[in-house]
Amino acid sequence: MIKYAGDLEAHRLEFQSPNLEECIHPAFRKMCSFCDETFPLHPLEQLKRMDQAVKANPLVRCRWEPKNPSALQFPVSKHPFALTTDYCQLHHSEMSIIPQGLELGWPSQIDLDLLRFYGIKGYDVIYKTLLDMFLSPSAIDNTSFLGQPLAPDYLIRKVFIPETALCLIAEALKPCFWGCNVFR
Repeated sequence: MIKYAGDLEAHRLEFQSPNLEECIHPAFRKMCSFCDETFPLHPLEQLKRMDQAVKANPLVRCRWEPKNPSALQFPVSKHPFALTTDYCQLHHSEMSIIPQGLELGWPSQIDLDLLRFYGIKGYDVIYKTLLDMFLSPSAIDNTSFLGQPLAPDYLIRKVFIPETALCLIAEALKPCFWGCNVFR
């Protein structure tokens, strides 16, 4: 197939995308009822359950949208933004993020027992360790100066803890276990 690519390029043509979703005309694609973006043709079970739950909400109403016959909305004053945001984020992930990860060889299942404790307990251990390192009386001035414009505690909670957890998880997984594709 690659040997023909040069011939096609010479005629300003290219092979059709292997992503079948892109091959379907937008008028025939299934669309999200809330954000009007493309919806997976074969959604995962979690998205199917969420779809049923959102559409079963007694507040949901039909809305007129010429390009999306299944368009729905919630009254503005009672709109459960978290519900529709999670719903749209999940179908967006199924359409783009998950396929991209699979293409790059990322794991689709992670054995969380291998990761020891990175939940609430791990957060607490990491937080206390970083507090001792960066907010002790001897280090607070330097941390405040280097972390400007962020407050030192905010810097610890929103920058250092996520980065520390990411490094600990990456170290626990080891590249040889999942393959180097995880660490690209």
